[in-house]
Amino acid sequence: MILKALYDYYDRRSDKLPPAPLADVDFEYAIVIDHDGKFIRLERLGDGKGLPLRTIRPEERTSAPVAHCMGDNGSYVLGLKDVKPEKPTDYATELSKNKKNHSAFKKNVEEIYSTLPHNHYAQAVFSFYQHYDTAQIERMSQDAEWPEMCKVLNKNITFLIEGELKRAVEDDEIIKLG
Repeated sequence: MILKALYDYYDRRSDKLPPAPLADVDFEYAIVIDHDGKFIRLERLGDGKGLPLRTIRPEERTSAPVAHCMGDNGSYVLGLKDVKPEKPTDYATELSKNKKNHSAFKKNVEEIYSTLPHNHYAQAVFSFYQHYDTAQIERMSQDAEWPEMCKVLNKNITFLIEGELKRAVEDDEIIKLG
């Protein structure tokens, strides 16, 4: 009886539910880059509550770092977790504290790039990380959205190529890898 009720509920809602292995995941910010991976700006997504984007369902985490595909929290995407814009931050120390998570994310980006070297998102995000260091973080910290993004580093961040409509987590070719 309970299974029948669950089946009926799913059947009524199936037009609104994403097909497996996809999920609607909230993202707070996009790092806007050009096709060469150069940082352009930070862009808030949604109305302060994040924007649900249909992407590969994130894997559940236990104690080991597991990077989500082309978007994750600040510890993974930026190697930053405890940044207070009103206080000076030693970005090298912060990167060191978040090294496992950040390395897992960069490795995931490398694997995507190795599999899809022709994909414009794989190329751009891979290139972004080829030049990502404390100097790049300093440049990003000059963006007007930096203080607000630092408040939500525990939320999801993805990438957007300037002029594109879809973000990296929504790229069809990348999703097919999932």
